[in-house]
Amino acid sequence: MIMKRKYFYFRSPGFTLLEVLVASVIFTTLIGSLYFLFHGSVKLREKSFEAMEKELPKSYFITILKRDLVNMAAPAGVLAGPMLGETEEKGGSRRDRLEFYTTSGVVNGTSPWGEIQMVVYELLEPETSGNSAGYDLSRAVTRNLLSSIIEEPQETRMLHGIQSLAFYYYDGEQWLDSWDSTTMENKAPGAVKIRIEFANQEPLRGDIQPLEIMCELVTNPSAGKGNANETGM
Repeated sequence: MIMKRKYFYFRSPGFTLLEVLVASVIFTTLIGSLYFLFHGSVKLREKSFEAMEKELPKSYFITILKRDLVNMAAPAGVLAGPMLGETEEKGGSRRDRLEFYTTSGVVNGTSPWGEIQMVVYELLEPETSGNSAGYDLSRAVTRNLLSSIIEEPQETRMLHGIQSLAFYYYDGEQWLDSWDSTTMENKAPGAVKIRIEFANQEPLRGDIQPLEIMCELVTNPSAGKGNANETGM
């Protein structure tokens, strides 16, 4: 009797070439989508940080300026002086200068000065060639008001690339381009409006919008009096 052998063939558990190709296409598409999504997120984050960094100096300047104006001292007295708002035009742009006394000075144990200080806001030539477009907006502070000699004020460049700086002063009826408290019975204006125009340093992004600030002086100090009259607008 002749025995016949039976052979059993089992299929390998591996993948066919077609299945591998389909899986590769799906994997490549998924990785590409994740890459573009991640790349877009990184770009959006960089733009957000860039915009925030550009706005931080402006926000800081607005905070300091409003604090100085709101705490303005009477434009006459022992430790205070006149408020002088001078206007100047150069090349079709305003380059105003504002000088006044304010009680915004920080009193601490390391500085032997009181809270009253003289503050000057004006435009200066840029210190470095990197800021050649426009001017620097400077805030100069003099703390020692009783010194017998003229001291150099502490200067801080608040903003860069400024094309125009204009101050306007509300006298109760209209806005004036200049202010001299010595000729106005030692009075301060009811409000101060500031308009800052920036030099176009990034032509591809279009013109930078001007910065406009208005600060109402709730009290209007007068010489020889500790209080002030409220000013309506």
